[in-house]
Amino acid sequence: MRAEQLVESRGALHVAHESVVGDDSEIPFADMPRLGGPKRMRGYDLFRYRDKHTALAVVEYRWPIHEYVAGAAFFEMGSLGRDYATMVDPDSYRFGGGGGYRNDGEVPHWRAILDDEGRVMVAIAFNNDLGDSYQWADDPDYPAEGASLGLRMGVNMAVYALSH
Repeated sequence: MRAEQLVESRGALHVAHESVVGDDSEIPFADMPRLGGPKRMRGYDLFRYRDKHTALAVVEYRWPIHEYVAGAAFFEMGSLGRDYATMVDPDSYRFGGGGGYRNDGEVPHWRAILDDEGRVMVAIAFNNDLGDSYQWADDPDYPAEGASLGLRMGVNMAVYALSH
């Protein structure tokens, strides 16, 4: 199967809701549900909005431009409030949208430059989220399995580099 066949037009709808239960004085500010940042309302700064309840709907469409480049357009709508009545009030809605290109392709590639003995001198990773697993490991929205795998790979590479 050629890589071009794996990059195809597609649309996605993502809906999320997050709430905390308890007295306001018992809930640390850092644990409050949030909107803003690269995973929740991309048009707003990271953790821009926080409250007891949040809801988010994202519509995204991607289409191929080249084997490793895809176009993308998205629209996001989020709401937040102290209670559900506040969340459905149109004044609490936040909107974002945009478009551009994604130069990450779809097919992960792993390559290496070997020495004469067949040992790895340089590890090359393309179209994978290895770096994201370090950056987003503590984000509850990032898959724990991916973060764990990326951190293990990084430790393995460091140990290999120091011991060979």
